[in-house]
Amino acid sequence: MKTKKSFFMGSFRTLIWIVAAAVVMVGCVTPQQQAKGPEAPAAGPTSGAMAKMNVETGQAKVFGVQAYDRDDRTEVKILMDRPAASHRVMRRGTHEFVVVLDGVETRLGGGSIPTASRKLIAVKATSAPAGTFTLTGRLLDPVGRLEAHAVGKDLVVNVFPAAPSAMSTPRVSLAGPRSGSAQGWPETAGRPSRNMLNARPAPPDDGVMGYKRHYRGKPISLDLQNADIQNVLRLLADISGMNIVLEPDVSGKVTIKVENVPWDQVLDMVLMMNRLGKEEIGGVIRIARQEKLKEEWKEREERIKAQQELLRAQKDLGELQTVYLQVNYADPESIAAKIGEIKSEDGKVSVDQRTNLILYTDYPARIAEASGILERLDRPTRQVLIEARIVQINSNVSKDLGIDWGFSLTKTTDHSVSTDFAVNHPVTATSSASMTIGRLVGSTLWNLDLRLSAAETAGQGKVIAAPRVLTMNHVKATISQGTQIPYQEKTGEGNTSVSFKDATLELQVTPHITPDGRVRLQLQAKQDSPNTSITGGSGEPAIDTRKIDTELLVDDGATVVIGGIIKEEDSRDESRTPGVHRIPILGSLFKSESVRKDKSELLIFINPKIVDLSDQRTGAEL
Repeated sequence: MKTKKSFFMGSFRTLIWIVAAAVVMVGCVTPQQQAKGPEAPAAGPTSGAMAKMNVETGQAKVFGVQAYDRDDRTEVKILMDRPAASHRVMRRGTHEFVVVLDGVETRLGGGSIPTASRKLIAVKATSAPAGTFTLTGRLLDPVGRLEAHAVGKDLVVNVFPAAPSAMSTPRVSLAGPRSGSAQGWPETAGRPSRNMLNARPAPPDDGVMGYKRHYRGKPISLDLQNADIQNVLRLLADISGMNIVLEPDVSGKVTIKVENVPWDQVLDMVLMMNRLGKEEIGGVIRIARQEKLKEEWKEREERIKAQQELLRAQKDLGELQTVYLQVNYADPESIAAKIGEIKSEDGKVSVDQRTNLILYTDYPARIAEASGILERLDRPTRQVLIEARIVQINSNVSKDLGIDWGFSLTKTTDHSVSTDFAVNHPVTATSSASMTIGRLVGSTLWNLDLRLSAAETAGQGKVIAAPRVLTMNHVKATISQGTQIPYQEKTGEGNTSVSFKDATLELQVTPHITPDGRVRLQLQAKQDSPNTSITGGSGEPAIDTRKIDTELLVDDGATVVIGGIIKEEDSRDESRTPGVHRIPILGSLFKSESVRKDKSELLIFINPKIVDLSDQRTGAEL
């Protein structure tokens, strides 16, 4: 009996030791080790105290951050003892990215974290008491695509560089635990709410939901959860200072978290999430359901169409009448075409070319409208009086060769040369291969005639022609002066015929009167002159051509100068004593030769003046 009792006591003690050992082993193994075995992470504490804390709080622990440079990306790894409830990855600006983890604890916050990456300039971690861990990284290159995925217990973020043509729109990624995953995350943990909004400021060129719009509102920061949309809109009205009116059926909940985003962009996002629309009337923003706004816009379009139909019907009231519209200056066909655009379906338009009359049959309101069109279009076309002065200025250079007996010598003790020339050239002389255009500033055409007359009297130049031509607005005027050079041509039958080629100075001017009373001139000047130094097979001289084509704007009554047409002529004169000049050697004493070089420049002065026939007729009637 004693032996049996001792056996039971020993067995009971053994059972107690086994239970105690099991309790100790269970207390030293973490929940993750119970699910996956004794394998521990490469780094980080695995003490029983940390496991006890995680079991009590239910939050993951972040105990390290690593970064490595790969071939095409930068890999950032956040070391944890279990997966986070949810994570978000986004871009901030062009060179920064942000990783936000929910439901985690860490002691890394408050400073920079050194890494092995050379592309990653700085890494900073911050944490909030609510269990939010934020990791901010800045790269040398612009940030492009972001990818985040869980690898075991850790979170790996791949940061790809931006392509040259990549947009700078921030990318926002919301991710939560997947149902049925290997980690055994709960299905509802970390699931984003229906109206959850978490974004960074978009560039000025980006809009909402794909359409472009420029937001210029004041940047604001909001953090609201499950807030009533009416209160949110009232808050935006207070922040922006705008007047916002809400329809009675505007309702909904909004969860929003934004930082430094324009308030008008936030307003558009809030309205779009709740299928609301807005319209601005007189500085007041009215917010209503999109369906209601569409119905109102449709009703307005129908109302406008009805008003237009009513106006057209009012124009077609009364009896058909026939009137005769007299056209004085305009083309009757063009006026009739304009009237045909406004006539009613019962109206008829015809033109009598002989009398320039338009026969128009229509309703009285249509006829009154056609009369107004005729009054505005049938006006006399203004004309331009173009006066030109074609002047040739000579500059003679002579040089005498030999001896002339007919000379006299006066002995003087004082030799002086007096030069008192007052020169006012509007154009600078250029080479003979070009033409130039200038303006005659501060001088009227009458003053120009006085100067040219004085120069002609002094033998410094002469006026070749002074044509005047009156042309209508937008109509080309041509002034031509010169000679015709005969040319002999042989026909196919062997006969000889004579043809003429023009060697003229031709000036073509097309005036355009501007609404402010100036004249826009299209000038074409051409100078063709015979060149006897170059001849054809039958001795015909060649034609030297100089041409200018330009367009300029001048004031009414101003003078334009075309110059640079330079002509040089060489002449040789010989004076001798008959008979004696033939004696060898001594004959040179009784003859002399002179070579004369004549250099002349052709100047063309053009003076346009606007002639308004309506003003002249009004003055005559008075």
